[in-house]
Amino acid sequence: MEFKDKLRKIRTENNLSRQALADAINVSRSAVAKWERGLEYPDEISYKALIQYFQVDENYFKTEEVDDIIVVKNKKIFVLHKVSTVLGIISVGTVLVLMIMFGRLVISKNYGFTSKMAAGSFADNECIELEDYDIYWYSITSPEEMKCIDGFRPVKKTFYGYVVNEEDYLYKMVYCNGEIVAILYSIKGENGYYNILKKMQKIIPDENMETSSFDALWMVDEVKIEDSKYEVLHNSFFITEEIVTEFYIKDNHFVVDEVIGNSR
Repeated sequence: MEFKDKLRKIRTENNLSRQALADAINVSRSAVAKWERGLEYPDEISYKALIQYFQVDENYFKTEEVDDIIVVKNKKIFVLHKVSTVLGIISVGTVLVLMIMFGRLVISKNYGFTSKMAAGSFADNECIELEDYDIYWYSITSPEEMKCIDGFRPVKKTFYGYVVNEEDYLYKMVYCNGEIVAILYSIKGENGYYNILKKMQKIIPDENMETSSFDALWMVDEVKIEDSKYEVLHNSFFITEEIVTEFYIKDNHFVVDEVIGNSR
């Protein structure tokens, strides 16, 4: 039996609390606690005080193993116990987080562990991959056989997976020569504004219809804002540093009006 076990045994047999024993031999309660955990060993004065207080033989607390070795061993055990406790708490926390994530995924179709899971019905469509978003889209085809974005789903990348929040973007009407010709969707991203242009004109114009600014929206390689040009992908998608209020396609001037849809 080690010193710590002998001390705890004789203290409890005498119906003493740690504080009572500490007061009796003029040490702190924490000192008694450390002795009983085997993390420390009393100095010579405290050891003699214990012998005198309990009226036992001076060899009562002695053990076959060297006291210093016992203390070192117990400290290692104590540290390992603390580490295992911390790791256990971390493991439980990790499991709880995963359970919450899985619960949200099951409850809502807007969450997923992968981008395609979050995209849902859009997962098999084309995708524009950005640093913070994957924008899935399906297209319609113009009379010139040019694909343009018609329906889209922005999938935001997060530290725990992927989330779809269609309220992330706002949308505005686009006018040309006083007529509504398109809707401009803008998503605020890490690298600027991600803009998606959706034409509202007929897919197949009347045979007698003259070429107009509406048709320019079908064949878009770039847009011009002030003195800067921005590349347009899929005839519909472009990124700007600032929110768009007006732009040019070739010689056609387009004006973006007030917000007509915004979640926040």
